[in-house]
Amino acid sequence: MSLSLLRLVDLFVGAPLFMERGSDGKLREVGQVSVFLGKAGFSFHSPITLSGTEIYSRFGSSIATLGDLDMDGFNDIAVAAPYGGPKHRGLVYIHNGRATGPDPVSSQVLEGRWASSYMPPSFGYSLHGATDIDQNGYPGSLILEWIPR
Repeated sequence: MSLSLLRLVDLFVGAPLFMERGSDGKLREVGQVSVFLGKAGFSFHSPITLSGTEIYSRFGSSIATLGDLDMDGFNDIAVAAPYGGPKHRGLVYIHNGRATGPDPVSSQVLEGRWASSYMPPSFGYSLHGATDIDQNGYPGSLILEWIPR
């Protein structure tokens, strides 16, 4: 995946079980994504981190490049937290790309709306982006929710 359109290789590493210490000193599972921006050759800059804020949401479970949604010359990314949100149905965060890496503040948050009556919901369990699904010249994205039969 690459945030820049210069064809450098960028590496995104999701750590959905990442823990940080809260202000009370207790560990909280919030999830994290490390973004390694490519340099010339196959080397990387020091990582930029995007951290989840909601405990047990599994932020970083899946990540996808979306293409240049805001048409600013930098690819944007989606990061899933499949158990996040007020009803724990799942959230997908859209982070716009910039020359310095992804914006640490999401530009949009998509919320899962459907849930199985017998399994936990998981909107964003799998992501696939940067594909022109409907042949209209713009990148589209697939956001999947795991629903067992």
